[in-house]
Amino acid sequence: MLFDERKFPYHLMLQKFLCSGGHNALFETFNWALSMGGKVPVGEGLEHPDLPDGTGEFLDAWLMLVEKMVNPSTVLESPHALPAKGPPHGHPPFSALRFLVVTQKVGEGKGIKGVCGTEGKLGVAE
Repeated sequence: MLFDERKFPYHLMLQKFLCSGGHNALFETFNWALSMGGKVPVGEGLEHPDLPDGTGEFLDAWLMLVEKMVNPSTVLESPHALPAKGPPHGHPPFSALRFLVVTQKVGEGKGIKGVCGTEGKLGVAE
């Protein structure tokens, strides 16, 4: 559960999503669905006659999730933000702005590296 009923994200959950490789998994799943599990090129997936039933609905749900994840007003103004002081148990601090940047970079096909290093800095491969 990343979002509440008003579409505001829980920053703690976004941090866990970010640190656990959720971005890469999210976009790999999109490519997997469009390529029918690697059977056809991604660019041909939507037009392929053997596209499995339910793929369109999956892609609609996927796009709605990504839309929520890149919405600056809800991500930055969430009432579920983490406290400004350092996070417990050595976790890196969460930056909603950096989350938005990483989400957009991954969406552009750029990989992410060092997302949740011990220094707490997010790295984006250029």
